[in-house]
Amino acid sequence: MQVRAQQMAVTLSDGNELKFEENYTSCKITFSDGQMLFHVNGAVKNTIGIKDINRIYFYSVDAGVDELQSKDVVTYSATTEELLVHAQPGTAVTVYYASGALALSQVQTIAGTPVSVAHLPAGVYVAVVGNVTLKFVKS
Repeated sequence: MQVRAQQMAVTLSDGNELKFEENYTSCKITFSDGQMLFHVNGAVKNTIGIKDINRIYFYSVDAGVDELQSKDVVTYSATTEELLVHAQPGTAVTVYYASGALALSQVQTIAGTPVSVAHLPAGVYVAVVGNVTLKFVKS
């Protein structure tokens, strides 16, 4: 069975294109001194000058279900105010306020167990589950 997934690409002003695939699924992006930095596992793996970026976009790819099941996955359900976490038991689930302050931290004990964020105030959050980062807005 095939499903659709999204990946990121950057087109540079010189016409080159960078596609961030498998090794960038858990990438953290920061900006500093006119540079866009791509961090993987805490280390900077790539740096692009912001003035050199022509376009940033996302594209869809086919992925097998077995391939997706082997990775950590986290989604946010606004209806239930829960993070739906699919990760191996023992994986840390950490939620940060947009300011960077810690909002919630726990360890996943059972794969597929939702994590309630109902007690958190409305705002923008970043959830980190294993190697996956998810930005979500709680209204």
